[in-house]
Amino acid sequence: MVHKKCYKNLLGCIRCCKNMIPGFDTNSHDLTGDYDSLSTLRFNPYHRSHVINSIGNTLDQETDLSDDHWDGISNLLTNGKYQEPRHVDTSTTEELKVLSLNIRSLVKNISIINEDITFYSKFDVLCFCETNCVAENLPNGITDIFIDGFHEPIHQPPARKSGKGGGLVTYINKRACDSQKRKKYRLRLT
Repeated sequence: MVHKKCYKNLLGCIRCCKNMIPGFDTNSHDLTGDYDSLSTLRFNPYHRSHVINSIGNTLDQETDLSDDHWDGISNLLTNGKYQEPRHVDTSTTEELKVLSLNIRSLVKNISIINEDITFYSKFDVLCFCETNCVAENLPNGITDIFIDGFHEPIHQPPARKSGKGGGLVTYINKRACDSQKRKKYRLRLT
């Protein structure tokens, strides 16, 4: 019994579902009245009484860590303004936005990055670890890992000769600095 004009899924539109199905948008805590559990849904590794922290070895009673120490770290995590990377806006002149990511093989993922360049261009600096990339072994050298709108990458190959495991690459957005400033940045990193 779905309106013909709003048939989108098997049940119809959300508005029709709310009107026709009692309790359609009811949550389990609404049914049980247990609203206190809502605050424990977020994992906080520094909150001693959180259920996940009872896994594994516990701290000795003699360890000299006061509750004030843990509370400060806990409050820092809880009060942070986290957001999904997709909701990040392009940085302003007063900001420096850095994206750090375990890329798990840059060569395998460079095409994905270039296809989604609108997203990655929002950041001033891209830092990729676990690149498994040795530029000298690439068919076209370092040009194989260029990203549109970014300067030539600053590349540190993996420590292993095989190129497996490790490796760092840093990209600086051309919008963030010109090529002369980028060269100074490179000199300081190496």
